[in-house]
Amino acid sequence: MSIIMVIIVVGLVNGFIAFSLFQFGPRESYSYGIANEHYITPEDYARQFFQYISLEKGQFSLDKDAQNSLMENNAWIQILDTDYKVIFQFNGNKELPQIYTPMTLVHNYKYANPDTMFVSEVSFEEETYTYLIGMPYSDIQRTFFTFNKTYFASIIGGLALLVLAVDLILGLLFGMGFSRGLTKPVGQMIKSIEDLTEGHYNQVLPTNGLYGSVFSNINKLSDQLQSNEKERVAIDTMRENWISNISHDIKTPLASIRGYGELLRSDERISEENMHHYLKVIEDKALYISNLVDDLNLSTRLERGHLVLNLQTVNLVTLLRDIVIDVLNGVDISNVHLDWNCDETQILYELDSILFRRGINNILYNAIIHNDKSVNIKVKLSYEEGQIHIQVADDGKGISPEDLLYIFNRHYRGTNTSNGVEGTGLGMAITKQIIKIHGGEISVKSELGSGTCFEIILPN
Repeated sequence: MSIIMVIIVVGLVNGFIAFSLFQFGPRESYSYGIANEHYITPEDYARQFFQYISLEKGQFSLDKDAQNSLMENNAWIQILDTDYKVIFQFNGNKELPQIYTPMTLVHNYKYANPDTMFVSEVSFEEETYTYLIGMPYSDIQRTFFTFNKTYFASIIGGLALLVLAVDLILGLLFGMGFSRGLTKPVGQMIKSIEDLTEGHYNQVLPTNGLYGSVFSNINKLSDQLQSNEKERVAIDTMRENWISNISHDIKTPLASIRGYGELLRSDERISEENMHHYLKVIEDKALYISNLVDDLNLSTRLERGHLVLNLQTVNLVTLLRDIVIDVLNGVDISNVHLDWNCDETQILYELDSILFRRGINNILYNAIIHNDKSVNIKVKLSYEEGQIHIQVADDGKGISPEDLLYIFNRHYRGTNTSNGVEGTGLGMAITKQIIKIHGGEISVKSELGSGTCFEIILPN
């Protein structure tokens, strides 16, 4: 319907423009006017020619410009007396009539014999003379139409209705084809969006045609949603495994606490040495559960941004050196070589020293616990190009590519974690969150059998 309306409007506008051009538009111009005037119509040329005709002592003559104009346009002029006899002629051939009758004048005027002729008159001393100007039929043509107004109007009306009907039919057919071609991809687009809302993400739409860019974006959206869905499934799987591991980590020490508690409550005689041993196991397992709950609470508060930092300006050189010394004094690492390297004496940074110490300790203890006892660990602090770099590298077992992708995810526990190693499994997730809230970034590079390198970058 829109196309049909456009055709009707365009037809009416075109008809109005054609009528306006025919009625008010410029007429055919014959030649330059006399005395270098602008182009004028042949009728105006003939009517204005009297200005250049002179009569002196009974002899007619033409202005020089008028003569040049007639010759340039291959035109001729004849002046007739009251008896229609030619008394003056210029630029005409010998075949032109020398005597006219009213009927001859009318016939030659209407039917261009031998040239297209225009008639006007000039007056001298109350005497009026008729003059004829002839122009080549090949240049100027005159056509007369004779018709009955009523019959002509009926023909024009019928023709207009026929043209309008044909236009409407053609417009309808064209509109149906065009709208089908226009709406088919729209329907395909709607169907694809519906499929996406229903979880069908394997969309492959053609990217050519009018809607090529839209289909291309739908394909990109489909790929992104498909990738997000795979990631979501992987994260859900990790979350379930993580919850299962956390539940196991809690149930195992609880089972020990319960078993030793029941043993202590029994009537059996227990030696003092065994009693101290049982109590020590209960204390260690309770402490482990307490640490696990604290780590869960800290991780959740860090992730949600509910933790208030106790920021102080700290010398990172001193802080990291103290952390390395505490690690050396705190665990049995007789065969572990821990190297500290820093060329600076002072690097100031505003941070929460307790939380930051916790993040660095997590990296160091992981390097010690998850590697052989003969592992070499290097801690390096440097200041480069306006940034603070902290590197913790070891030459241990390394991390598999599968584990490396999710090492900072709190829902993931590495497959190379030893069953004999006790820990909450939240260390790396907490470390990343601590570095992030301090405005820094942490990254890791590792290869199996070649060791692991963690790098922290802090803006200064």
